[in-house]
Amino acid sequence: MAMPNKRVVAFVDGSNLFGGMAEMLKPGQYFDFSDFIKQVEQDFSLEKIFFYGTYMRHLSTDSKAKRILTLTQRRFFDSVKKNNKVIFYQGHFSKTTGKEKGIDVHLGIDMAVGAATNTYDEAVIVTGDADLLYAVETAQRFNKSVHLVSLSSRFPPAIALKTRRTLIFDLNNHFEKKVLPTRPFLEKRVHVTHLDIPIQSINKPGTKGAGHVKKWYQTALICQARNGRKTDDGTSWKINSATFIDRF
Repeated sequence: MAMPNKRVVAFVDGSNLFGGMAEMLKPGQYFDFSDFIKQVEQDFSLEKIFFYGTYMRHLSTDSKAKRILTLTQRRFFDSVKKNNKVIFYQGHFSKTTGKEKGIDVHLGIDMAVGAATNTYDEAVIVTGDADLLYAVETAQRFNKSVHLVSLSSRFPPAIALKTRRTLIFDLNNHFEKKVLPTRPFLEKRVHVTHLDIPIQSINKPGTKGAGHVKKWYQTALICQARNGRKTDDGTSWKINSATFIDRF
Protein backbone atom coordinates (compact mmCIF):
# COMPACT_ATOMS: atom_id res chain seq x y z
CA MET A 1 0.00 0.00 0.00
CA ALA A 2 1.19 3.53 -0.75
CA MET A 3 2.65 5.45 2.17
CA PRO A 4 0.06 7.60 4.04
CA ASN A 5 2.05 10.80 3.46
CA LYS A 6 2.10 10.33 -0.31
CA ARG A 7 -0.29 12.34 -2.44
CA VAL A 8 -1.94 9.60 -4.46
CA VAL A 9 -4.55 10.51 -7.08
CA ALA A 10 -6.54 8.35 -9.48
CA PHE A 11 -7.24 9.10 -13.12
CA VAL A 12 -10.26 7.06 -14.20
CA ASP A 13 -11.11 6.43 -17.83
CA GLY A 14 -14.77 6.21 -16.93
CA SER A 15 -16.26 5.29 -20.29
CA ASN A 16 -13.70 2.51 -20.68
CA LEU A 17 -14.34 1.30 -17.14
CA PHE A 18 -18.06 1.09 -17.83
CA GLY A 19 -17.40 -0.72 -21.10
CA GLY A 20 -15.33 -3.31 -19.27
CA MET A 21 -18.04 -3.63 -16.64
CA ALA A 22 -20.72 -4.18 -19.30
CA GLU A 23 -18.61 -6.95 -20.83
CA MET A 24 -18.06 -8.55 -17.43
CA LEU A 25 -21.63 -8.42 -16.08
CA LYS A 26 -25.10 -9.26 -17.38
CA PRO A 27 -27.23 -6.63 -19.20
CA GLY A 28 -28.68 -4.14 -16.71
CA GLN A 29 -26.09 -4.93 -14.03
CA TYR A 30 -23.46 -2.58 -12.66
CA PHE A 31 -21.51 -1.95 -9.47
CA ASP A 32 -21.60 1.16 -7.33
CA PHE A 33 -18.49 3.24 -7.94
CA SER A 34 -17.85 3.89 -4.24
CA ASP A 35 -17.93 0.15 -3.56
CA PHE A 36 -15.35 -0.30 -6.31
CA ILE A 37 -13.14 2.45 -4.89
CA LYS A 38 -13.29 0.92 -1.42
CA GLN A 39 -11.77 -2.24 -2.84
CA VAL A 40 -9.16 -0.25 -4.77
CA GLU A 41 -8.25 1.59 -1.57
CA GLN A 42 -7.29 -1.66 0.08
CA ASP A 43 -4.14 -1.23 -2.00
CA PHE A 44 -3.98 2.50 -2.70
CA SER A 45 -4.96 5.36 -0.37
CA LEU A 46 -6.49 7.91 -2.74
CA GLU A 47 -6.57 11.63 -2.08
CA LYS A 48 -8.52 12.62 -5.20
CA ILE A 49 -10.23 10.85 -8.09
CA PHE A 50 -10.42 12.47 -11.51
CA PHE A 51 -13.15 10.72 -13.51
CA TYR A 52 -13.66 11.19 -17.26
CA GLY A 53 -16.80 9.97 -19.00
CA THR A 54 -19.61 10.83 -21.37
CA TYR A 55 -23.27 10.05 -20.73
CA MET A 56 -24.58 7.95 -23.59
CA ARG A 57 -27.29 9.52 -25.72
CA HIS A 58 -30.73 7.96 -26.03
CA LEU A 59 -32.28 8.01 -29.48
CA SER A 60 -35.74 7.00 -30.65
CA THR A 61 -34.14 4.44 -32.97
CA ASP A 62 -32.22 2.66 -30.18
CA SER A 63 -32.73 -1.06 -29.73
CA LYS A 64 -33.92 -2.49 -26.43
CA ALA A 65 -30.36 -3.63 -25.65
CA LYS A 66 -29.02 -0.12 -26.29
CA ARG A 67 -31.70 1.41 -24.06
CA ILE A 68 -30.78 -0.95 -21.24
CA LEU A 69 -27.09 -0.16 -21.70
CA THR A 70 -27.79 3.59 -21.67
CA LEU A 71 -29.78 3.42 -18.44
CA THR A 72 -27.20 1.16 -16.80
CA GLN A 73 -24.41 3.58 -17.66
CA ARG A 74 -26.44 6.48 -16.28
CA ARG A 75 -26.96 4.69 -12.99
CA PHE A 76 -23.23 3.90 -12.78
CA PHE A 77 -22.15 7.46 -13.63
CA ASP A 78 -24.66 8.86 -11.13
CA SER A 79 -23.05 6.68 -8.44
CA VAL A 80 -19.68 8.14 -9.43
CA LYS A 81 -20.88 11.68 -8.74
CA LYS A 82 -21.96 10.71 -5.23
CA ASN A 83 -18.37 9.96 -4.20
CA ASN A 84 -16.95 13.02 -2.42
CA LYS A 85 -13.43 12.42 -3.73
CA VAL A 86 -14.50 12.58 -7.36
CA ILE A 87 -14.02 15.43 -9.80
CA PHE A 88 -16.17 14.47 -12.81
CA TYR A 89 -15.19 15.65 -16.28
CA GLN A 90 -17.81 15.07 -18.94
CA GLY A 91 -16.95 14.60 -22.59
CA HIS A 92 -19.24 14.76 -25.60
CA PHE A 93 -20.13 12.89 -28.76
CA SER A 94 -19.16 14.20 -32.17
CA LYS A 95 -22.16 15.38 -34.17
CA THR A 96 -20.56 14.11 -37.37
CA THR A 97 -19.02 10.77 -36.38
CA GLY A 98 -20.94 9.92 -33.22
CA LYS A 99 -17.65 9.05 -31.50
CA GLU A 100 -16.82 10.08 -27.94
CA LYS A 101 -14.59 13.14 -27.70
CA GLY A 102 -12.73 14.93 -24.92
CA ILE A 103 -11.95 11.96 -22.69
CA ASP A 104 -8.62 10.28 -23.46
CA VAL A 105 -6.83 13.50 -24.36
CA HIS A 106 -8.23 15.31 -21.32
CA LEU A 107 -7.15 12.52 -18.98
CA GLY A 108 -3.71 12.25 -20.57
CA ILE A 109 -3.03 15.98 -20.42
CA ASP A 110 -4.23 16.26 -16.81
CA MET A 111 -2.01 13.36 -15.79
CA ALA A 112 1.04 14.81 -17.57
CA VAL A 113 0.50 18.39 -16.36
CA GLY A 114 -0.11 17.17 -12.81
CA ALA A 115 3.21 15.35 -12.89
CA ALA A 116 5.05 18.35 -14.36
CA THR A 117 3.59 20.75 -11.78
CA ASN A 118 4.08 18.33 -8.90
CA THR A 119 0.44 18.19 -7.82
CA TYR A 120 0.73 14.50 -6.91
CA ASP A 121 3.37 11.97 -5.89
CA GLU A 122 1.80 8.81 -7.27
CA ALA A 123 -0.90 8.21 -9.87
CA VAL A 124 -3.31 5.31 -10.23
CA ILE A 125 -4.64 5.07 -13.76
CA VAL A 126 -7.87 3.10 -14.13
CA THR A 127 -8.21 2.07 -17.75
CA GLY A 128 -8.20 -0.73 -20.25
CA ASP A 129 -6.99 1.52 -23.07
CA ALA A 130 -3.36 1.17 -24.15
CA ASP A 131 -3.59 4.54 -25.95
CA LEU A 132 -2.91 6.16 -22.57
CA LEU A 133 0.58 4.65 -22.43
CA TYR A 134 2.25 7.92 -23.42
CA ALA A 135 0.58 9.76 -20.53
CA VAL A 136 1.96 7.10 -18.17
CA GLU A 137 5.45 7.44 -19.61
CA THR A 138 5.29 11.24 -19.40
CA ALA A 139 4.35 11.14 -15.72
CA GLN A 140 7.24 8.77 -15.11
CA ARG A 141 9.67 11.20 -16.73
CA PHE A 142 8.83 13.54 -13.88
CA ASN A 143 9.72 10.80 -11.39
CA LYS A 144 6.14 9.93 -10.53
CA SER A 145 5.19 6.38 -9.65
CA VAL A 146 2.29 5.18 -11.76
CA HIS A 147 0.10 2.17 -10.98
CA LEU A 148 -2.51 0.48 -13.17
CA VAL A 149 -5.96 -0.71 -12.12
CA SER A 150 -8.18 -2.43 -14.66
CA LEU A 151 -10.89 -5.02 -15.09
CA SER A 152 -9.91 -8.39 -16.51
CA SER A 153 -12.36 -7.88 -19.39
CA ARG A 154 -10.39 -4.86 -20.61
CA PHE A 155 -6.71 -5.13 -19.87
CA PRO A 156 -3.85 -3.12 -21.48
CA PRO A 157 -0.66 -5.25 -21.40
CA ALA A 158 1.46 -2.42 -22.80
CA ILE A 159 0.66 -0.24 -19.78
CA ALA A 160 0.97 -3.14 -17.33
CA LEU A 161 4.57 -3.65 -18.46
CA LYS A 162 5.40 -0.02 -17.67
CA THR A 163 3.62 0.67 -14.38
CA ARG A 164 5.08 0.08 -10.94
CA ARG A 165 2.15 -2.04 -9.79
CA THR A 166 -0.79 -3.54 -11.68
CA LEU A 167 -4.02 -4.56 -9.99
CA ILE A 168 -6.57 -6.56 -11.98
CA PHE A 169 -10.13 -7.09 -10.77
CA ASP A 170 -11.50 -10.37 -12.03
CA LEU A 171 -14.75 -12.35 -12.13
CA ASN A 172 -15.18 -16.04 -12.95
CA ASN A 173 -11.41 -16.47 -13.43
CA HIS A 174 -11.59 -14.67 -16.77
CA PHE A 175 -8.00 -13.45 -16.52
CA GLU A 176 -6.57 -16.89 -15.85
CA LYS A 177 -8.68 -18.57 -18.53
CA LYS A 178 -8.63 -15.97 -21.31
CA VAL A 179 -5.65 -13.64 -20.82
CA LEU A 180 -2.75 -15.58 -19.27
CA PRO A 181 -2.74 -18.42 -21.84
CA THR A 182 -1.82 -15.93 -24.57
CA ARG A 183 0.35 -13.69 -22.36
CA PRO A 184 2.08 -15.92 -19.79
CA PHE A 185 4.76 -13.27 -19.20
CA LEU A 186 2.16 -11.23 -17.27
CA GLU A 187 1.76 -13.74 -14.48
CA LYS A 188 4.57 -12.26 -12.37
CA ARG A 189 3.84 -8.68 -13.40
CA VAL A 190 0.26 -8.32 -12.18
CA HIS A 191 -1.76 -8.93 -9.06
CA VAL A 192 -5.16 -10.45 -9.77
CA THR A 193 -7.92 -10.15 -7.18
CA HIS A 194 -11.56 -11.16 -7.16
CA LEU A 195 -14.06 -8.32 -7.62
CA ASP A 196 -15.71 -8.68 -4.23
CA ILE A 197 -18.44 -6.03 -4.19
CA PRO A 198 -22.26 -6.09 -4.51
CA ILE A 199 -23.66 -6.14 -8.04
CA GLN A 200 -26.53 -3.71 -8.62
CA SER A 201 -29.31 -3.89 -11.20
CA ILE A 202 -31.45 -1.29 -12.95
CA ASN A 203 -34.50 -3.45 -12.20
CA LYS A 204 -36.19 -2.35 -9.00
CA PRO A 205 -38.33 -4.60 -6.78
CA GLY A 206 -41.88 -4.89 -8.06
CA THR A 207 -41.07 -3.85 -11.62
CA LYS A 208 -40.31 -5.78 -14.76
CA GLY A 209 -37.03 -4.95 -16.40
CA ALA A 210 -38.27 -4.26 -19.92
CA GLY A 211 -41.23 -2.20 -18.78
CA HIS A 212 -39.08 -0.23 -16.37
CA VAL A 213 -36.60 0.68 -19.09
CA LYS A 214 -39.40 1.50 -21.53
CA LYS A 215 -41.03 3.90 -19.05
CA TRP A 216 -37.71 5.66 -18.39
CA TYR A 217 -36.92 5.85 -22.08
CA GLN A 218 -40.29 7.28 -23.10
CA THR A 219 -40.04 9.92 -20.40
CA ALA A 220 -36.54 10.85 -21.57
CA LEU A 221 -37.79 11.41 -25.11
CA ILE A 222 -40.75 13.48 -23.88
CA CYS A 223 -38.46 15.71 -21.84
CA GLN A 224 -36.08 16.12 -24.75
CA ALA A 225 -38.98 17.06 -27.03
CA ARG A 226 -40.40 19.57 -24.55
CA ASN A 227 -37.08 21.17 -23.69
CA GLY A 228 -37.19 24.79 -24.85
CA ARG A 229 -40.84 24.68 -25.97
CA LYS A 230 -43.39 27.17 -24.65
CA THR A 231 -45.95 26.14 -22.06
CA ASP A 232 -49.52 27.45 -21.81
CA ASP A 233 -48.45 30.29 -19.53
CA GLY A 234 -45.73 31.45 -21.95
CA THR A 235 -42.74 30.15 -20.00
CA SER A 236 -40.23 27.74 -21.46
CA TRP A 237 -39.60 24.14 -20.51
CA LYS A 238 -36.13 23.78 -19.06
CA ILE A 239 -35.71 20.06 -18.53
CA ASN A 240 -32.37 18.33 -18.59
CA SER A 241 -33.02 14.64 -19.27
CA ALA A 242 -29.95 13.76 -17.23
CA THR A 243 -31.60 14.92 -14.00
CA PHE A 244 -34.81 12.93 -13.80
CA ILE A 245 -33.61 9.35 -14.15
CA ASP A 246 -33.70 8.52 -10.45
CA ARG A 247 -37.43 9.23 -10.34
CA PHE A 248 -38.04 5.91 -12.07
